[in-house]
Amino acid sequence: MSYDNQAIDPDVAEALNFLKEKFVEIGYLRHQDITKYGAQYRAQRHATYKKGSEVRFRTRNEEELQAIRKAIATLGLTVSNTYLHNGKIMQPLYGLEITREFYNLNVAKKKAREEKRIARAAERKKKAAIRAKKRAEREALKKERDAQRAARKAQKAKSKKKPAKKKRRSTAEDKKTVRKQKNTKRE
Repeated sequence: MSYDNQAIDPDVAEALNFLKEKFVEIGYLRHQDITKYGAQYRAQRHATYKKGSEVRFRTRNEEELQAIRKAIATLGLTVSNTYLHNGKIMQPLYGLEITREFYNLNVAKKKAREEKRIARAAERKKKAAIRAKKRAEREALKKERDAQRAARKAQKAKSKKKPAKKKRRSTAEDKKTVRKQKNTKRE
C-alpha cells in the first residue's frame, strides 16, 4: 500500500511522517537479497532463504518505543515484537511495501551521511594543511635562530681570541740550553 499516491487520513499522514522522521533519526533497512529468493536458488543450494524486507527502529527509551508502536498501529500495520540488539530496543516493521516507502529515505539518509563525511574530510585536509604550514614556519624560524646563534658564537670566539700559549720545551731541549749556557759562561 503506497501512502504517497493517494489521499489519506490526516492521522495516518501524521503517523507516517512521524515514522519517517524517526527513521531518518534512528532507523535503518534490512533488504531482501533477490538473488537468494527463489525456487531456483533453493534447489541449487538445498537451503531456504528466509530473510524478508524489514524497517528497523532503534529506540532509546520506552516512551519513544510506545510512540513508534502507536504510529505503526495507526498505519494499520502489524506491530511486531520488539527485541534487544546491542543493548538497544529494536522495533521491526516487516513487509516489502512499507520497506519500499522508506527506501528513498534511506538513500537520502546515506547521501546526506556521505556528503557530511566528504565535508569532514575536506575540513580535516584543510586543518592538516594549516598545521603543516605552521610546522614549516616553526622549523624555518628555528633554523634561522640556530644560524643566528652560530653567528653570535663565532663572533664571540673572534672577539675573545686568547693569546696563543708558548710552546713548552721538552726536558731534553731544556738540558741542551742549560749546557749551552754553561759552556758560554766558561769561555
